[in-house]
Amino acid sequence: MTFADLLSCMHWLDWLILLGTLGFIVGYGVWRTRRSGTSNEYLRGGNDNRWWAVGLSVMATQASAITFLSTTGLGYLEGIGFVQFYFGLPLAMLVINRVFIPLYYKWNVFTAYEFIGKRFDGRARMLTAVLFLVQRSLAAGFTIYAPSIILSKVLHWPLAWTCVFIGALVILYTATGGARAVGVTHKQQMAVIFGGLFVVFGMIVWLLRDTISFGESMRLANDLGKLDAIDTSFNPSNRYTLWSGLIGGFFLQLAYFGTDQSQVQRYLSGQNVAQAKRGLWMNALLKIPMQFFILLIGVMVFVFYLFNTAPVHWNSANMVEMAAEAQGRGGIQELNRAPGPSPGVTAKAERARDAAELQAQHAENATTMTNAAISWVAAQRSFKDGSLIVAERELSTALFEDSALREAYRAEVKATLPAAEANDQDYIFITFIMDHMPIGVIGLLLAMIFSAGMSSTSAELSALATTSIVDVVRKERTDGQQVRATKLATLGFGLLALAFAALFPLFENLDPSREYHRFAFLWHPARRFPGGLLPEADRRHGSLRSRLDHPGAHLAAFRSGSMGCLCNGPGRPVGAGFPVVQSPFTRIPDPSCHPTAIDDSFKCIDETKGIGGLISSARNHSGRSSINAPQPCLFCRRLNTGGVYLRRP
Repeated sequence: MTFADLLSCMHWLDWLILLGTLGFIVGYGVWRTRRSGTSNEYLRGGNDNRWWAVGLSVMATQASAITFLSTTGLGYLEGIGFVQFYFGLPLAMLVINRVFIPLYYKWNVFTAYEFIGKRFDGRARMLTAVLFLVQRSLAAGFTIYAPSIILSKVLHWPLAWTCVFIGALVILYTATGGARAVGVTHKQQMAVIFGGLFVVFGMIVWLLRDTISFGESMRLANDLGKLDAIDTSFNPSNRYTLWSGLIGGFFLQLAYFGTDQSQVQRYLSGQNVAQAKRGLWMNALLKIPMQFFILLIGVMVFVFYLFNTAPVHWNSANMVEMAAEAQGRGGIQELNRAPGPSPGVTAKAERARDAAELQAQHAENATTMTNAAISWVAAQRSFKDGSLIVAERELSTALFEDSALREAYRAEVKATLPAAEANDQDYIFITFIMDHMPIGVIGLLLAMIFSAGMSSTSAELSALATTSIVDVVRKERTDGQQVRATKLATLGFGLLALAFAALFPLFENLDPSREYHRFAFLWHPARRFPGGLLPEADRRHGSLRSRLDHPGAHLAAFRSGSMGCLCNGPGRPVGAGFPVVQSPFTRIPDPSCHPTAIDDSFKCIDETKGIGGLISSARNHSGRSSINAPQPCLFCRRLNTGGVYLRRP
């Protein structure tokens, strides 16, 4: 990559801000802690941090680059409900302040596992220390690797360069100053993080100022279910509820902050017990608002893209490769040909052509969505309830089709580019930054993301080195020898983390929530459709507005990248009481169908029209669909690879 290539990725001012910010943090950390010669300074930070420094260091350790890349994407897709995950944090801080911190300071330990050894025996100490080393070594590699995937594709850097860039900077100042360097740099890194968050939030509000006010943005997001913060239901299928946050979150945070050395080391650097306790209370008070604010930024990005065209797929590198596949086949100019397979065309080329058609359909639907959003704003300002209901209905339908088209495109990416990561949630925020932020702000926000990755990785490397020397490789050493041994361990674990980061691409993503092989469509009525509320459907499954972007809200099921046909000809009903809206690729259920419940076999039960369609999986189905489709949809020509079909019960 040449210097001209680097400048083509970003403006020179953004590069200056990014490299200058990171260079200052690293340089200051090295210079400030270059004389950390005692084991107390290098392994425990010198016990000179006041409560606010302890609190910032604890928050910086928990934050990572994925916090900002993934959490904002979660806010965009699902709203702020994830904040419930942290509701158990204050309870965990209460227990740690009352039990853990007094014991750690009383026994004057360097690690949590040293305390276990004194309280029980050496075997328990060794077991817990080794478990921590294995777990946290892998985590350190992942905290380098995960953001590097995204940043390398956006900045057009080789992945190895990005990993080495992050890892080398962290190893440099962490090996130089140890735990003290970690605490010193955490202050600057958190300043950059908070500054970046406030700047990007203000920029979004400013960019929308001529279209929609902040108050109207919140009302629109609320009407679309993005601001549903608390779920008091006991439904185990809901991932984030008040109860899972209070109970599950409590034990998770208790284990992490109470026994994980990367966090224990942070509050052992406090001047005394009182300062350490206040630092954790600061974390308890600020962590939930911070996560709420990050999720709210994701919601604001969602509102922004209601009025501005968004890509059908957030990972631009995948889109470039898909376009290259279509161009290589010579298929872009044939997009308007009649449906059906073309002779001499490979399956991969066919899928690339299909993806291009989906992209065109998404652009058309985006215009419809923007017009509906503008109509909503006009109706809101004119206080016309009738117009508002119509606008909400149109917007909900457009959002529903947007979700379906995105899912179909991801399925095409999965089938056409097997080595590519089809899930694009983590690319939403960075795509928004690169496409819509002004010069200078881009550099600041990238510095924020890099700082978050460095802050968590440095704490992990320091904790790993300290644990390995204090708890595993135990021997009599002088104070100077202890420091030198820990420095070598820091360097070793840094290189090990880079090695893990290099190995991660060899393993396929095993997250079951990111598989596309079996999705079923569920129809949920919108809260404010004509006819009023439908309490039974709302109670059992939530309204459409709260589930538009849920992975289950799709028009078809995908198995190995194939999609079943839901067409039955233009304008003709698919199943009793299940009318459809015309679309070249998908058939959206008409909102005039008001099901009052959906039973466990996915039957749409309408009290006025009887039983609607039944969606069932047809694995390894051969031949054409049993549904008559005189004008087949985009995917009809390859139903022989499996899919989902809409049938009468």
